[in-house]
Amino acid sequence: MREDVLQFIWQTQSFNKAQLITTNGDDVRILNQGVLNSDSGPDFSSARIKIDGIEWVGDVEIHTSSSAWKTHNHHLDSAYNKVILHVVWEHDKEVLRLDKSSIPTVTLSQLVSKEWLEKYNQLSTSLQTIPCEAFFPGIDPVYKLDAFNKALVERLQRKAEGVLEDLELHKGDWEQVAINLLFEYFGFKKNNEAFKHLASIIDIKILRKLSSVKQIEAYLLGMAGLLVGSTKGQSYQKELASEFEWLRTKYRLQSEPMTSAWWKFMRMRPANFPTIRMAQLAAVLNKQKHFFQSLLEVSPEDAKSFFKVRQSEFWLSHYHFNKEARTRIKGMGDQSARVLSINVAGVLLVAYGRYTGNDAFIDKAITFLEKLNAEDNKIIRIWNDLDIKPMNAAESQGAIELFNNYCNQRRCLSCNIGRQVLKPE
Repeated sequence: MREDVLQFIWQTQSFNKAQLITTNGDDVRILNQGVLNSDSGPDFSSARIKIDGIEWVGDVEIHTSSSAWKTHNHHLDSAYNKVILHVVWEHDKEVLRLDKSSIPTVTLSQLVSKEWLEKYNQLSTSLQTIPCEAFFPGIDPVYKLDAFNKALVERLQRKAEGVLEDLELHKGDWEQVAINLLFEYFGFKKNNEAFKHLASIIDIKILRKLSSVKQIEAYLLGMAGLLVGSTKGQSYQKELASEFEWLRTKYRLQSEPMTSAWWKFMRMRPANFPTIRMAQLAAVLNKQKHFFQSLLEVSPEDAKSFFKVRQSEFWLSHYHFNKEARTRIKGMGDQSARVLSINVAGVLLVAYGRYTGNDAFIDKAITFLEKLNAEDNKIIRIWNDLDIKPMNAAESQGAIELFNNYCNQRRCLSCNIGRQVLKPE
């Protein structure tokens, strides 16, 4: 028996309370099992327990065996002096508080039903991708919806934490933090580290001063180290290289450009080549000179179009400088725009809402996602097989988070669906 399982059993009162007695034979009546404590100290606080007719108010500590009390050095810790009940699976040793007073102990191993244990074992040992798959059809849709909604909020909040950490590093500069996140996700996994480094050597004050997409391309591609090498027959590369040198002199650029070795072109679709992505990034930055402020002002109805840009003319017919495309290259696709809307726009809005204490921005982020089509990937198709079909990006993001951080890690006891499977009859 794991301790977290025993905590769940106590929290949900999934045992026969009518036969609850202490190891000394005193009757125990639970008036309130207490509040689960996620910090240090006893497992449950503010419990109300009647023992042998006397009502006690205090903490409850949970262990798989009573000897763990001493193993964890609780007998030396004054924080455990308010423990009024020690709940264990097996009793193997009498225990005392720091003040030497004895602690009433109850054992639950004989009070949890065989049926409950079988259901728990079925969940915890399931070989199915979704552990609760066998129980899933019988779960009320309300609890399923709660689980997906909770997972969505957790996903957005977790990603917002990273933004707020970056904000602290950049002394409250929201524009810089927003640009950092934008560049990272323009890397689309294979080149995200390279794009993150590029963001670190770009000066956003200079970006705002550039008057055309061509100048922004020259600045980005030059700092990325992609304008060096042979320019034979490539007039556009020569133009950008010349423009970059002019910018370098005019603005006295201090940062050293990257090398082409940073960038990955192999084993990816040409539409994802860093040259194409950088050209599209230049188009976004030209369209939104003050990127973060524009994001705060955009309406949820315009979520789909915020990142929908078309790169400059040269990049509509070239994947890189020395290779012309056989067919015309499209601008930013729906799927790519959706990735940016979810992971850049949505996350920045949540982070700003938390920073300012204004929940309207968090609500806007969720509405933003609700206006976007649901993703279609391996995880979503697993849910589809269980008749869960997300209708928008908010629902699909919740489905992805639930799978990754609950199902995949077998955290059924923390999931609203798993808790329903194991709720007392």
